[in-house]
Amino acid sequence: MASKTSPNFSFSGWDIWEFIKGRKKMIITAIGSICGYFAFGQELTALIIGPIFEAVWSVAEYWFKRISNKK
Repeated sequence: MASKTSPNFSFSGWDIWEFIKGRKKMIITAIGSICGYFAFGQELTALIIGPIFEAVWSVAEYWFKRISNKK
């Protein structure tokens, strides 16, 4: 499959859903930070809980998902 290059200063060929799917980890971290802020009411705690939530999510996703390891 040939790749297509978009011209400079153009969004032609850009897909919002592919962009969001590529930023899944960022969205999970933001959700964890928002939940941490509302649960504890402190900004620093929210900044710490966000990445911890993302790490736990990643471990759980790896644990429950069937992954083919290529050698």
